[in-house]
Amino acid sequence: MNNSTITTNTSSITTDRPLSFSFSLKLKDSNLVTIEYESPHPFFTNNKHTISRSLDEFLALSTYFTKSYPQHIIPPIINTNNPLLFATYTTQYLEFISNHPILPFTKGFKIFLESEFSFVPPTSPNLIKKSKSFFSLIEPTTKDIDVYFDLAKMDLQSLHHHVAAIGKNNEKIGNTTKELTKCYAEVASKSKDLSTLVDWVPLARLYHLDCDLMGKSSTFRLHTFNDQCVYILQGSMLAQNALDYRLTTLTSYESACRSTQKRLTAMEKLRASKSIPQDKVDSALEEMAVIKRIEEDARDLFKKTSDTLRHEFDAYRIQRNLFLESMLDNYVDEMKTSAIQLESFLRLID
Repeated sequence: MNNSTITTNTSSITTDRPLSFSFSLKLKDSNLVTIEYESPHPFFTNNKHTISRSLDEFLALSTYFTKSYPQHIIPPIINTNNPLLFATYTTQYLEFISNHPILPFTKGFKIFLESEFSFVPPTSPNLIKKSKSFFSLIEPTTKDIDVYFDLAKMDLQSLHHHVAAIGKNNEKIGNTTKELTKCYAEVASKSKDLSTLVDWVPLARLYHLDCDLMGKSSTFRLHTFNDQCVYILQGSMLAQNALDYRLTTLTSYESACRSTQKRLTAMEKLRASKSIPQDKVDSALEEMAVIKRIEEDARDLFKKTSDTLRHEFDAYRIQRNLFLESMLDNYVDEMKTSAIQLESFLRLID
């Protein structure tokens, strides 16, 4: 794709927030895009700006968001060498960020859009990384006492199980087809050589066509379809991480409640004493106030995270299912095109 440019449709987003954000995206090679954006919001230094970002920089931005805001379900960046896929999903990613109530106004996104240097995200919290193949099965998680979130986890596990199996077998088919392509090319070459003795030209042409179609099929399976499967699995993992984060907030809240209960027990013992020094009373009351604030903060965080994820998981599931439908349609169209080309050729030599 060098020396060529793919321009996506200009996307304009207007929300109920005081932000109007519009951008156009141009893809100059397989992993470098030029972003032209406009925003009158005072958070941004310039109302208009143009910046170039690579695939690696988009991946760094995605990591920054998922580490810094684990309470949100944020889509992944597709890691692909297919320029059309990269342009399409990068545009969708920017639209998602632009429509989000928090992410556009973060330090990382501001640096990503405005810095003239390579994007290096600001310091963000470290998360424990799990090393696993994308086509391995997702690990069962702790059962959730909330029916909604327990069903959400089951949904993710079921999706991951099926897509991982599809991706793994598609990879095998793609590699096998790649080997068959070499065999068809060899047969086509030998058939052409034999055409000096017998009329094997149609057979040679047929094998050449089969070689071409299988080559395209192998490329589609090992790149486009494979990348789409990985993209779905990455999304399900990020959604699972967000649901797991909710459980950590619940654990923190439960721990804060236990601390409050222990402090109340200590206060009761203090009251039962015959003589209570005033300094101990003051100290106990101050500690109790601090512990109560910690409990209230933990409760508020758990509630806010739960409410946010209820809304975001529903939106994630809708967008994911639409993507799966589009992915299936694309696969069917690719297979139909190959079949039609083969049938047309067979009619000519029949």
